[in-house]
Amino acid sequence: MTRFLFLAVAVLFSGSAFAQDTPTDVTVDVEVDVTVVDDSSAITFDPDSSRALATLGDSLFAARDYSAALDAYTTGFELDSTYAKNPFGQARTYVRMRQYEDAVGAYAIAIEIGDGVEGMTNIVSAAREEKAEIESGLAERASAQEITDKVTRASNLLAAEPVTESAAQTAYELLEEARTAGFDSSQVAFYYAKALNTLGQFDEAVHYANVAVDQSEGQPDRSAFFIQLGIAQKGAGNTDEAREAFTSAKEGSWAAWADYYLNEMESEASAGG
Repeated sequence: MTRFLFLAVAVLFSGSAFAQDTPTDVTVDVEVDVTVVDDSSAITFDPDSSRALATLGDSLFAARDYSAALDAYTTGFELDSTYAKNPFGQARTYVRMRQYEDAVGAYAIAIEIGDGVEGMTNIVSAAREEKAEIESGLAERASAQEITDKVTRASNLLAAEPVTESAAQTAYELLEEARTAGFDSSQVAFYYAKALNTLGQFDEAVHYANVAVDQSEGQPDRSAFFIQLGIAQKGAGNTDEAREAFTSAKEGSWAAWADYYLNEMESEASAGG
């Protein structure tokens, strides 16, 4: 048997969930007996020690010693699994440690065992409110990650040269799903322009290509942006604007493609003349 002696533990309660009816500084002299055996299923039922450990956990939590606080709450819960303050303390500690999924589980336990128990109304109410807040945050984070994944997949599909129509269609659909979920499409204007150009939707591509060109201001090599703008303007029938964009693209790594498109436009003009 291992004996833990907790003497003169100063505990400052604050907040509705940890507080007594009247917040006070409490000095607690507690002697806790915890039986440690090899078989973890054989845990001594000790309500008094469980409550003492909850008090100790609160003190450690207030001191921001979250690892020690979690140990105290966990041991306390093992000694009395009907006392809601320990899983509630675990939940709040998990939040401080950014272990949000674990926090949700601990909140659920506190609610389940504390609901309807005299003296646990504030604990259960706080647990429900905080659990809902954490779950909402987790849902938002999952949604944001899903949007990021869609944009990443789309940009990877459009990074190939040349881009196939099938890849462009898939990429465009992914970008649209991200946009309708709240993603700012202007942040990926270049990829929108490239997808739309590949799909032959040049009028819409002109808008995104112009946004991409504007956003590239200050970059050392803007030629790829001007190429997409030139393709969009050419496809939309705006010959002068297309020629201007391709000419601007000659000052960069896409200069060879700029010359190709300019020569193509000259050939088409000669054939048409």
